[in-house]
Amino acid sequence: MQISSLRFSDLISPNRIIILTLPRSGSTLLTTCVNSVTGVRMEVEPLNHGRHGHHMKPRHDDTKCPPYLIFNHLPYLMNRYFSVEPLPDFLRGSNVKRGNVAAGFKIMSHQISGMPNSEEFWNLLRDYNVRIVRLYRHNIIKQITSDYIVTRTRQSVVYDGKQDAGTVKIRLPVNRLENDIKIIREHQSYIDRNVSKYGLNNLLVTYEDYEHNLSYISDVVMPYYIGRSVKVTARTKRQNPERLRDRLVNYRELVIELRRLNMESFIKDT
Repeated sequence: MQISSLRFSDLISPNRIIILTLPRSGSTLLTTCVNSVTGVRMEVEPLNHGRHGHHMKPRHDDTKCPPYLIFNHLPYLMNRYFSVEPLPDFLRGSNVKRGNVAAGFKIMSHQISGMPNSEEFWNLLRDYNVRIVRLYRHNIIKQITSDYIVTRTRQSVVYDGKQDAGTVKIRLPVNRLENDIKIIREHQSYIDRNVSKYGLNNLLVTYEDYEHNLSYISDVVMPYYIGRSVKVTARTKRQNPERLRDRLVNYRELVIELRRLNMESFIKDT
């Protein structure tokens, strides 16, 4: 981890912002959109303490904290991520006075629950008066499918508008589907319980289609973060087609299993 040599007195204190989410929820899209706004900075999982902490099912030994991230330094680290370097002169003035700058980071639910001092983390969010976006995905089945694709390809997103390499087809293990859904809901409940327990300022965002996401981020998320609507720019593109039937070789098997589980709502937009 690299810590800037700037003194804290050289930094300004912006709106403190966080994305609390789960893997494959669309948080990379939201992060790049937030970072496209002048005067706003969102770090990507700086408190990730597992070698494979990005994925939904980290290995059993990935909950150990590496030596460089000793959690008794958590207040110092968070203070660093909630600060920004002074803006150029032409960007100062009204923007800073109105609080139209922001800094923070995104973090996954299992990364928080795996901390040895997770209670201190939640308390710090309250003490810092953080503005939190709880980001969930509308279709959990697409989330699970995306996770399996990432596990297979080791490529999570396509950046800067580059053309994708084509559709990655996988066989979704439907015998594990019920448990996978349960895991996601447990992670969501963990976030919801603690946001409520600590009385945290928060906004629930549930992603739908790509175009809707962009306008929602511009018109709802950014006013919540910085107090004004602003057009955002996405630096990520879809890796695969949106329709599940184009991703799964056993799509019909999936439909049968979802009907058995009384979860047909998940296949309405597949």
